[in-house]
Amino acid sequence: MTRTALIMAACLAALASPAPAQNSPPNGTITSNDTASVSVSALTDSILRVRVVKTGSEAPEDASWAVSSAVRGKSVKVRRVPGGFQTGSLSVRIDPATLRLTVADLEGRTIVDDVSGSMSFEGSRFTLRKAMPTGEQYYGLGDKTGPFNRRGASYVNWTTDAWGFDRATDPIYKSIPFYIATGGPGGAYGLFLDNTWRSAFDFGHRDQNVLEISADGGPIDYYVVAGPTVADVVRRYTDLTGKAPLPPRWGLGYQQSRYSYMNATEVREIANRLRADRIPTDVIWLDIDFQDRNRPFSTNTKTFPDLKELARDVGKDGFKLVAITDLHIAHAPNEGYAPYDSGIAGDHFLKNPDGSLYVAPVWPGPSVFPDFTRKASRDWWVGCTSHSSMMASPASGTT
Repeated sequence: MTRTALIMAACLAALASPAPAQNSPPNGTITSNDTASVSVSALTDSILRVRVVKTGSEAPEDASWAVSSAVRGKSVKVRRVPGGFQTGSLSVRIDPATLRLTVADLEGRTIVDDVSGSMSFEGSRFTLRKAMPTGEQYYGLGDKTGPFNRRGASYVNWTTDAWGFDRATDPIYKSIPFYIATGGPGGAYGLFLDNTWRSAFDFGHRDQNVLEISADGGPIDYYVVAGPTVADVVRRYTDLTGKAPLPPRWGLGYQQSRYSYMNATEVREIANRLRADRIPTDVIWLDIDFQDRNRPFSTNTKTFPDLKELARDVGKDGFKLVAITDLHIAHAPNEGYAPYDSGIAGDHFLKNPDGSLYVAPVWPGPSVFPDFTRKASRDWWVGCTSHSSMMASPASGTT
């Protein structure tokens, strides 16, 4: 082969082998246009992280309350293909003109796909738009009323103490911006929006063929968790955000709870009745009325004169007694209320922007709230729990 032919062959080979996008990491790609920059990286062969930064905006800190830095730092090497890359399980394409993201399996079956106008911005607010194939169903988002299948409805994630909620109330107690889709051509997948701002998921309510994900602000940082089965998605999602510890065996049985049991005599009567009626029960819960004036880490000694003894007594009949502890402390200065006094001394409570103590009404009345973003405050809270006079050792039947 002549020297000219060799040069021509090398040039053709270079054209046939796509070069990675500018500054693309070894485990993904970065694609930009006049609207935004989209980074897609492969944490594993089946988990993709997608980060979007609006053009002209500063990239947010690489941080998360849900996904540890060790997990975010995982990566697998990818193979470059025209318009994107492949992992051992997935094919990723980004249209450089529109930033449309398409994720498919290696046989070409679409798992999740953007639609025209895949993203938009309005001030700090953003909206993402995904296709909704006919027959695909959607589940998740934490505490939500209404149909189990979310298709055709819209939901807000903004954790709310929704006292007396009904089937139409939204949002309520728990907001988890994660859904699982199943029934699409590429099998099941999950999508987790790692954003703590007020967000919304519209599953074809506004447009029957479009899934809209929006938030009032915060980072555009989400994960696509491929299946193809729902079990695969759930397992990989817990790989991403963490797995719950295995509960004790008694925690898996029937647990008796209501709001609320008012005294120790009532609790003993409940325990006796459950055993007399041969109802297999492992746990009895105490709500806030065992406390002194509803104050956490205290006991009303008139109605519950000896909580440890009560725990031992029901423990002899095979019950565990679990006492609630709400995540606030009564605002009780100069009253000898140890949790408040020690919390103030350690500077463990949330503050207003002006530096003053944040006080708001809860069950005890005016209350303050631990700053759980601080390790010192978390350690202090654990100390309150372990040294509380209302608590007994697990051997006595209380946990």
